[in-house]
Amino acid sequence: MSALPTSAAATRDRSPPWTARICGHPAAMTTWLRLTAALLLLAALPFLTLCASPRRERPVDADEESVADLVRLAESTAPAPPPVGRLRVLFIGNSLTRVNDLPATIAYLAAAGGAPPFTWVRDGIDGGSLGLHARQGRAPARIRLGGWSHVVIQDHSTAALSFPAALDRHGRDFVRSARAAGAQPVLYQTWAAFDRPEDQDVITAAYAALAVDGAVVAPVGEAFRRALASTPQPDLYVFDGLHPSAAGTYLVACVFYATFFGRSPVGLPGDPPHFYRAIPPATATVLQRAAQDAATAAGLLKR
Repeated sequence: MSALPTSAAATRDRSPPWTARICGHPAAMTTWLRLTAALLLLAALPFLTLCASPRRERPVDADEESVADLVRLAESTAPAPPPVGRLRVLFIGNSLTRVNDLPATIAYLAAAGGAPPFTWVRDGIDGGSLGLHARQGRAPARIRLGGWSHVVIQDHSTAALSFPAALDRHGRDFVRSARAAGAQPVLYQTWAAFDRPEDQDVITAAYAALAVDGAVVAPVGEAFRRALASTPQPDLYVFDGLHPSAAGTYLVACVFYATFFGRSPVGLPGDPPHFYRAIPPATATVLQRAAQDAATAAGLLKR
């Protein structure tokens, strides 16, 4: 192979590094800075959401606590009594509880509606089922420690369809454990996937069968069904057709507000500070009415 001409080699050797080439061109520099800023903002979003959330007990996620330590503590101490005059809720579930920070959204509605003080701990495993929570052992230990007014029990979104026997077995175990610790068990009824609305009947029946030993069902799936029948139809799902959008989480929170406090959510504001943007007032009203109707049909609202 012949060598490059001297002039060409010199030109190549004098080529500035990529940083200099970017800095020397304002348009390229602007594009690079915007891309960097976008990536930094994306990385910071989880921390910004946490900082903007209302005051609460520190959420607990998988692998953050020693299961063995919790089990030993639960086995060696009597359950703490439930709180008086306030709600302290343990959420057992997965990403359907974590996405958009459902507990913080409920706390926001509670404060806006003048409800009793509301604090919580979230024990979540993304993609997890009640069976996985039971095998891991941390959630059952946390229930046994007591001090909860309510324990929210949420299984995998497909459990009622694909593993109904496991949902029934583990659901009943968690209900009994919550009752034994002096807490009110609340079953988080999940919703059907966007492209399979016909599955809601099966899901609703599966959670209704678990309403034993004084457990109540938060009729979230039924509220989804009612909201999706509205015109125009609210956008309750993200791209995967399963996880909730901000509007979907707001609807779930409205159902839990009615379930916990026996009050209608109609008239509450729709701008939780940890949401990227407020729920439009017309959409918020549709969601509040869907939650109210589902809670009324379930006999949850106080007359």
